[in-house]
Amino acid sequence: MSLSIYFNNPEFRKNLWLEFSVARLILMPVILGAVFLTAYLAADGYVDGLETLRRTAMVLFGAIAGIWGCKLASEAVVSEFNDRTWESQRMTSLGPWEMTVGKLLGPTSYAWYGGILCIAVYTGISFFRPQTGRHLMSAAVMVLAALLIQALALLLSLARLRRQSSGEKVSATPFFLMGLFIMIFVLPKLFPWIMDSEEQVAWFRFTASAANFSLFSLLFFLAWALAGIHRNLRAEFGLENGPWAWILFLTTIMAYYGGFTAGINGVDNGQRITIGCYIAFAIGLGFTYLMAFTEPKNPVDYRSLLEAAKVRDIEAVGRRLPLWSLSLLITILLYILIFFLSFVIGGLPRLDDEFAVTALYLLSILGFACRDISLLLWVNLKSGSARADAAALVYLMILYGLIPALLWAAGADSLLPVFLPVLDRPPALGAIPVLAQFFLVFILLIRCARRKLAPPAS
Repeated sequence: MSLSIYFNNPEFRKNLWLEFSVARLILMPVILGAVFLTAYLAADGYVDGLETLRRTAMVLFGAIAGIWGCKLASEAVVSEFNDRTWESQRMTSLGPWEMTVGKLLGPTSYAWYGGILCIAVYTGISFFRPQTGRHLMSAAVMVLAALLIQALALLLSLARLRRQSSGEKVSATPFFLMGLFIMIFVLPKLFPWIMDSEEQVAWFRFTASAANFSLFSLLFFLAWALAGIHRNLRAEFGLENGPWAWILFLTTIMAYYGGFTAGINGVDNGQRITIGCYIAFAIGLGFTYLMAFTEPKNPVDYRSLLEAAKVRDIEAVGRRLPLWSLSLLITILLYILIFFLSFVIGGLPRLDDEFAVTALYLLSILGFACRDISLLLWVNLKSGSARADAAALVYLMILYGLIPALLWAAGADSLLPVFLPVLDRPPALGAIPVLAQFFLVFILLIRCARRKLAPPAS
């Protein structure tokens, strides 16, 4: 299928007409040209001038395509929602992929116009500088990083709209700030080697240069960000999503980070497998909490899920399962795997005589997670308020913060494992009480669900 089908669509063309005019087409290169000329004239000599131009182009690209582009992407759908035109957008004949292209690249097209001019200057100067290949690779990394930040900002805004009632307006600022935070703080931590082509990265049984692995990593995360936008747009269009895309996403994310265990020195292959499973367990647990708090918790959706389960429609159940439940199921399966590996391979290397992470500690952590999710669902079903998630978060802050602080101040720190996954205490002391807490909250949840999710009387 030709790519022109996706790029040559009414939504993309509409945004191009809105973003571009003759004046704006002229204004961008004029302003950039003036900045580049000033930077070159301020430099000391020809060689220093070229290096100054290259660095200026890199900074300008980050500001225009990265920061400004992130802002425009965060507003792409939010502005339509606030202007009450999003409903008409959802009723168009465009498919999710066409809308993905239209909303991601359309509103940001003018920022990309300036960004491409900066990259052109950066690339051109790279041919006159030492290590040309390294600079060209850096240019590709910058383009992909900017596109990833914009895609994440759009994805976050779409995820928020799914929880928003039609009568309230949404601010795009939080999504812009989150995208900016990821660009400034998260990406450099995820890819600390991104500008250092001399470093070698060990991943599974492969060893690649830092630059090549950075490109692979950015493409990997960008592909999943686009898939996330597509999935959310499908939901906005009233289409159901199956469970397999999320399962594939979660397993590939786990595999991606698990592959870095190849670079750990001083451990054998069995311990690397164990560490990789612990990493996967942490990722699964993190996404369980993330999706539990960010997904809509509509009683109608849960009632539909229960009805599909009653008639044993497995395909319908898979389509209607919330993503947090899939994440939790994968995490539980990982715990079972870790439990058996602890007998076959052994646990993690001991840090000292009193501290070691074992499968029983993970059971305690898993018990806390099940308790927290049950509490979150119970609060949502019981109150039905839009602020139920915030109320549940307050309860969790009391359970994890206030009560342990009071126990510590009272000198009853032996009771801390009841409220915190403390790793330097006997694991049974934490696992048994938290499983009892989960059982209690789960009973409250079941009773509330029977009342709230019962079929309406005819």
